Amino acid sequence: MLNYNIVEQWVGRVEDIPKKKFWEKRTFLATLYEEHAPQYFAEIFFNKIPFKERKYIKSGATFKWTIYKHKQKEKGLSVFVFDRPKYWTKEEIENIEVEAKKMGESLAWGKECL
Repeated sequence: MLNYNIVEQWVGRVEDIPKKKFWEKRTFLATLYEEHAPQYFAEIFFNKIPFKERKYIKSGATFKWTIYKHKQKEKGLSVFVFDRPKYWTKEEIENIEVEAKKMGESLAWGKECL
């Protein structure tokens, strides 16, 4: 990206993925946030998202959308990158369950409290 300058950049969140007929172009609705600016709402076409990123388009997913302009040419570039979900290991899940059980016991759930 050495030959490009950033023109616009947003952080976005997928709000909804409307059901479409098979012949209609698929879209998703997103809220876009920009530093020191009001939030925007956008309908974005799936075909504008790189194929490898499309599997991350789910309600609540977050992404970064950057628009670049070439330094010497009148050429622009729009780049979407979705945040990757965190996949917990079995050990992490077991540790969380142990901690949740301890917290539940410390709160005396199911017991008479004074």
